[in-house]
Amino acid sequence: MPCISQAFDSETGAILDVGVAALNADCTSIFQGLIDTGASKTCISPEVVQKLGLKPIGRQQMQSASHVTSSAVYVVDIFLFIGEQMLKETLTVIEYCNHPNPRF
Repeated sequence: MPCISQAFDSETGAILDVGVAALNADCTSIFQGLIDTGASKTCISPEVVQKLGLKPIGRQQMQSASHVTSSAVYVVDIFLFIGEQMLKETLTVIEYCNHPNPRF
């Protein structure tokens, strides 16, 4: 299994570039991603949803440290760039717009 080595900022956490595309799309956009090792779900921002023109497949309850909310669910292809390798995973993700750092 590949190992990710990344600079760490104690205020934002581990940030890396992540490719995100609508499922089976020909075009991938690069966004900054936060690695949250304590998270049980993968979340994306409304800006990612808008830029990629994603269509929800449903809604799901999402619980953060501060509250529970109903959020839109999407299926996307995620690309991680690790050294010379590119890893692709198809994931179900939840839109989350209440992050204290809005760039994620």
